[in-house]
Amino acid sequence: MKNIFSWSVLLSMFTIFFYWFGYWYIQGYTSYFGYDIEFYDIPIQYILISGFLKSPTETIIFVVILIILSLLSQFTRNQKKYFFHRFSEVFVYTCFFVYLSIEKIISKIFNYTHTNAKK
Repeated sequence: MKNIFSWSVLLSMFTIFFYWFGYWYIQGYTSYFGYDIEFYDIPIQYILISGFLKSPTETIIFVVILIILSLLSQFTRNQKKYFFHRFSEVFVYTCFFVYLSIEKIISKIFNYTHTNAKK
C-alpha cells in the first residue's frame, strides 16, 4: 500500500480520470446532434484537455480523495483501531440520544391523544 502513490501510478490515474470526463463531455455534444464520437476521429490529446478544462470541481474532489487515502495509508494498526473504537462510541451515544429524544416525542403525542380520547 505504500507504493500506490508513485508518480507513474498517479499520472495514470489522472490520465484515466481526464480521459473519462473528456470522452463523455464530447460524447454528449456529438450525440445531441445525432453523430457518434468515432465519426470525428478526435485525438486523445484533445479529449484529455477537454476533460481537464470541463471538470475543475471533480478534479479537486479527486485530489482530496487521493490526499485522504495517502494519509490513511500512513496510520498504524493500533491508530486505526483507536479511531474505530472512538467513532463507534460516538455513533452509539448519538443513536442512543436520538432514540431517547424520539421516545419522548412519541410518548407526548400518545399521551396527548390518549387524554383527549377520554373526554
